[in-house]
Amino acid sequence: MVDAAVGEVTLAVKNAPQADRPSRSQSDVEIDKFGSLIDQLGRTLTHSAMAVLKDNRNPTMPRDLGSEATMVAALKLAALAAFTANVSASDAQDELRLAIGDVMSKASASPELSGRPPLNS
Repeated sequence: MVDAAVGEVTLAVKNAPQADRPSRSQSDVEIDKFGSLIDQLGRTLTHSAMAVLKDNRNPTMPRDLGSEATMVAALKLAALAAFTANVSASDAQDELRLAIGDVMSKASASPELSGRPPLNS
């Protein structure tokens, strides 16, 4: 019975008509607020992730492993947010590509990060 319900919900979601992203139907004033909200959420999520990574409960955790765990957790959160906002997978992937490009651009312009190895594509 549960499997049947899950199957029905999955099929309904899959067959639901695609709607535009909420941000594409807002006024310029709302888009400015949207940009500010993105910045505020980014800072808050970054501070929260850093606090968890600095927690003394995992002192032997390699730094790169902590970074990868942060990435996976952020992607899971992004997937959930995309789903609840009715953002398509292709739009979410486009946003990820833009975000990676932005980070890579900032990293290449930063002297302290210029020695980092390139990310695999």
